[in-house]
Amino acid sequence: MLSDVNFNRWYTNLSKGSLIAADIRLRSLGRFCEMIGKTPKEYAALPQVEMEDIAQDYLDKLESSKNPKTEAPYSPGYLSNCLDAIRSWAEWNRKSFQRTIKISSPNRTPTLEEERAPTSDELRRVLYSDATSLRTRASIALIAFAGMRPEVQGDYRGLEGLRIKDFPELEIKDGKVSFKKIPTMVVIREEISKIRKQYLTFLNEEGCEVIKEYLERRMQDGEKLGPNSAVIAAFKNQKGRQVNFGIEDNSPFLATSKISEAIRESMRKSGLPWRPYVWRVYFDTALLVAEGKGLISHAFQQFVMGHSGDVERTYTLSKHRLPEQVLEDLRRAVKRTSQFLETRRPKDSDTEMLKMLREGLLSLSKRWSPEEIQKLELASMSNEEFFKLLQSRQRLVPLPVPEITGGSQLASPIQPDGGFPIASSDNSIRAAQQGGRRHTAIPISELESFLASGCKYVDKYTTEEGKSMAIVEISF
Repeated sequence: MLSDVNFNRWYTNLSKGSLIAADIRLRSLGRFCEMIGKTPKEYAALPQVEMEDIAQDYLDKLESSKNPKTEAPYSPGYLSNCLDAIRSWAEWNRKSFQRTIKISSPNRTPTLEEERAPTSDELRRVLYSDATSLRTRASIALIAFAGMRPEVQGDYRGLEGLRIKDFPELEIKDGKVSFKKIPTMVVIREEISKIRKQYLTFLNEEGCEVIKEYLERRMQDGEKLGPNSAVIAAFKNQKGRQVNFGIEDNSPFLATSKISEAIRESMRKSGLPWRPYVWRVYFDTALLVAEGKGLISHAFQQFVMGHSGDVERTYTLSKHRLPEQVLEDLRRAVKRTSQFLETRRPKDSDTEMLKMLREGLLSLSKRWSPEEIQKLELASMSNEEFFKLLQSRQRLVPLPVPEITGGSQLASPIQPDGGFPIASSDNSIRAAQQGGRRHTAIPISELESFLASGCKYVDKYTTEEGKSMAIVEISF
């Protein structure tokens, strides 16, 4: 068909808008012409009314039959693509259809009716499965934790995609990868953006760890990474690894279809029947939950999803720059949202205990009102952020030592300095102090972070529920 000069002009013109859309219409029109027994040129030479009759009869026949490959009825989306291709070819030949050809239930998506947003446990099952390669793990992480579309990582033909330089806060030194800030910024350039406009998103801590491991493994295998290197790379013939290029020979990028195929294979091995795109639904759902809790604004949510909106307009008009304050506000909002994305976040009981502990420390300071404390997102703060908050106002006011209540067993109830921690049977934890020293109890899992913040380890104990706790001395 492309040997026809007029037909080739039509296809070339379509591909300037979207190569994917052009190829879909090319295939749809080809199937249509094969079914009616005419070439595109012969069909375009017919009177307009006859062209409309043939198109309507064709679609009516498809609607009442089944796809031989799936044994299921053709979806409304498939029929709409066929109609769009036929209409486009007719319009190109100056015979725009005047008749309104309708399709039953055009908005119905039968293949997606059983699809839902995955849970964090399901994401973890796929992400860290032995059946999931490091590269596929990185692909999934970029979609689930930063909301990127698969085609951002590698386009339709594998000619362009996400590059190292698109992570402006990523550093590579002596074969090691580090990030200046987390969540780290990712630039979605215009040429890899579906909306054909550049925008920003952020990758959370867990996603950064996955990308770090993947890139460092590639360097260990002898690959030299630079600003223009592909983030999700086609395998080179290094150390006996399988050659796996994109559609175009020698491209450093994978084609979108190959990226999706690898993700789909890993999902099937983990028992998940959905499309690879469902991980973007996972990201979007987390943002919506966070928005409902007031942790991220709707404008920010729209921007990191790559949708048009107020922030996108500001970013575009300002020549791809956002005021530093807006940028950091956006980063903090994404960080707060991470609690709904992470697959390794603390259990609810641990989160609640940490929140109660921090509320107690702020209450002891006598510098925070109950109303102020309630407004703080204490559970989602990092330890560093919390200690900065705690030290932002004056020192704790000395209080009398509370009496021990409840039946929790301490490994060493009385501390060397005479102070002692208290844990009641209802899991509430209160700080006790004597002689100017301040002690509190924390989950063992938090000990490393508290020590890094300047606290001193004192002792440990086990609660009635079997939870391991540590006693630390807080220094100001």
